[in-house]
Amino acid sequence: MTKEKDIVVFSVSSGFGHRTQAPYVQVLIEAADFITQMSPENARELAMNLLASAEAAEQDAFFISFLRKQIGANDRQVASLLTQFRDWRVSSDPATGEK
Repeated sequence: MTKEKDIVVFSVSSGFGHRTQAPYVQVLIEAADFITQMSPENARELAMNLLASAEAAEQDAFFISFLRKQIGANDRQVASLLTQFRDWRVSSDPATGEK
């Protein structure tokens, strides 16, 4: 379980560059002293990657729990099957065009 102090808080805002005359999205992570600006297109790509990664993390957690609790798999078996599961997930992703 994630502890309150382990949570990384970041903020996102939009802007328009006076010098560049272009829109941008700004991401700030205060704890890491990190700030960046990106195009709206790159921000959308980042958002989709975050959503896909969140989904994959939950799938991994479910799969590992299932293997341990229902199948009785040990750590070595879990690692091997998880690698296969991740490879299958990538190869059957509609976004990659592979099946």
